[in-house]
Amino acid sequence: MLRKMLIVAAVATVAGTTACGASSTGSGGQTLRVGITDSPIDSLNPFVAQYVLPLSVMRNVYPYLVGYKGEHVGPDFASSWETSKDGTTMTFHLHPGAKWSDGQPLTSADAVWTIQTTLKFAKSSTAGLAFLLNGVTSASAPDDHTLVIKLAAPLSTAIAQFAMLPILPQHVYASAAAGDGSGLRRFANSAPVVSGGPFALSEYRKDEFILLKRNANYYGQRPKVDAVGIRLYSSGDAMVSALRNNEIDQAKVVPATVVDKLKGDGKLRVSKVPSADVFVLGFNSNSAKPEHRELLDPRVRKAIASAINRPQLTATATVGTGTVIDTLLPPSIGGGWTATGVKLPAFDADGANRQLDALGFKRGADGVRIADGHPMSYKVRFVAGERERQFESIRNDLGRIGVKLEAAPSDASSFVSAVHGPNDKYLDTDLFLNNWMSLYDPTLQLSVLSCGQLGNLNDAGYCNKTYDGLLQRQATELDPAKRKAIVDQMQQILNDDLPWIPLYARAILDAHASTWDGFVTSPYTTDFLSTNAFAGVQRSG
Repeated sequence: MLRKMLIVAAVATVAGTTACGASSTGSGGQTLRVGITDSPIDSLNPFVAQYVLPLSVMRNVYPYLVGYKGEHVGPDFASSWETSKDGTTMTFHLHPGAKWSDGQPLTSADAVWTIQTTLKFAKSSTAGLAFLLNGVTSASAPDDHTLVIKLAAPLSTAIAQFAMLPILPQHVYASAAAGDGSGLRRFANSAPVVSGGPFALSEYRKDEFILLKRNANYYGQRPKVDAVGIRLYSSGDAMVSALRNNEIDQAKVVPATVVDKLKGDGKLRVSKVPSADVFVLGFNSNSAKPEHRELLDPRVRKAIASAINRPQLTATATVGTGTVIDTLLPPSIGGGWTATGVKLPAFDADGANRQLDALGFKRGADGVRIADGHPMSYKVRFVAGERERQFESIRNDLGRIGVKLEAAPSDASSFVSAVHGPNDKYLDTDLFLNNWMSLYDPTLQLSVLSCGQLGNLNDAGYCNKTYDGLLQRQATELDPAKRKAIVDQMQQILNDDLPWIPLYARAILDAHASTWDGFVTSPYTTDFLSTNAFAGVQRSG
């Protein structure tokens, strides 16, 4: 991440600051200056990106058939749609006369190309998006503003899936899809990016800033600001300092330790939203891993889970604003998807010691247990920054049961490749810390740990065919109660196998200057995942 001195230098590049704190794009308009931390950019390529920030940028740059409106999905590029009586044909009516930011027509042909190309290379270069087309067999365009999508069977999840699938400009990406399509994963998507959403990605400097300028060709509601400058900070403290010094107008995900002070500042406003942002301690679950194979044993994982004081970890890491969770679907997503009968072991360090003793893992002279002839000493991979506090808390807890942890931090761009290992074989990772944003429909979060996402979203190398079968069943189950029972069963399987130990869901704490208003807040929109999230943002004084 960028050092503070470089961030300050970048301010002049993103936007000039006047005495009253307004920002100018150089043409008389206003730039909203946003600070963010703990949400890096791994890639701007939609077939590769996994982190929330690049996905949020894409939400503002590309058109989507439908999008998040608060906590629900509503129209976006598709103004309306209908489904056939048998549930296998969906017809979307698109905004006519739309254009990409470079002036090229934005039509149903782009949507068809995106869907058909993603389906064509679903087992290779486009796998990172292909799960969003689960159950889709084809797409066609009767005319420029009508899209017809065929399904193998009625899908309860179709609209939720389409809400996360960007429509890409065929004239930009087509050359990368030539041959075996491998060029799609290598496509840099460098700024300036041809855009179809409310903003165009004008400039990007890795680990420094992103500049989004209003797209004059956008088919929807015109944002009130001319530009949004997003600056990446190395720490929450540096970001908050920038907010207080009028270097930025909004600070996203501020440290809970400073919230009370920010609330006492009459020039600032603080919002708190229950978050669907789930933090986990993950295990490499690949049965072919050559070393530390004791970590494949669910009994060892259960012992480790019971040794972690999750209430204390949550209280420390979130200053009392987070919520301890037992499954990957937190209550904050709504809909009753959390399986209330699924529980992780309660904190019990003595019990964890007894479990490991019973497995024959005796302590060595240094207090570290020995498993199959080697110390129970493991590296924990994580993105450097805010997760150091999580790591230290977990290391102290596991040290009490004779398990030694070593920090293995990396930058965001190399974290995924480090966890997956060379050629995505999942052979040389033990443990990792990660976080995932759950959305209101559980399918997307549940899909992360599916066999089909190995080498893509699946960070644990976990593959359970029974789990995958249930994932498909719940997607086609139209009875809500029956679908809920299947989703509960999937959460129980994960609780039994423990590829992840769910730790907590944090609250999202944002702060902004009182001279701005119109910000959207919900568990799903605090990271700009809302359709046209900046449409109503404007200076109020």
